[in-house]
Amino acid sequence: MREKADKLWRWFADGAHFHVCGDVAKMAKDVDAALPDMAMRAGGLNEASARDWVAQLKQQKRYRRDVYEVQARAILPKATCLLIQDGSLLATIFQEK
Repeated sequence: MREKADKLWRWFADGAHFHVCGDVAKMAKDVDAALPDMAMRAGGLNEASARDWVAQLKQQKRYRRDVYEVQARAILPKATCLLIQDGSLLATIFQEK
C-alpha cells in the first residue's frame, strides 16, 4: 500500500471503497497503520487529519473490515484487501498465503 500510495490516494479521492479481509492480529493491523500513513504521504494530511480521514471512510462505509482470529485460518487461508469503485474491482492490494 505504501508503495502505491499516490495511486491509492487518487482512487480514494474518486470515491473508491476499501475492503479488508484477513487476520486481525497481523494483516488488518498493518492495513490500519498504512491507511493514515498513505493519507499523510500522498494526501499531505497531518497525523490528526489522517486519522479523521480514516474515521470518515469508516463512517461512510467506504472502509470495511472482515477480519478473523488465527483459529479461522484453516477455513480462510488468504487475506485480501480489495479496492472497489462503482462496483468494479480496481486492485487487489495484498494477499497472504
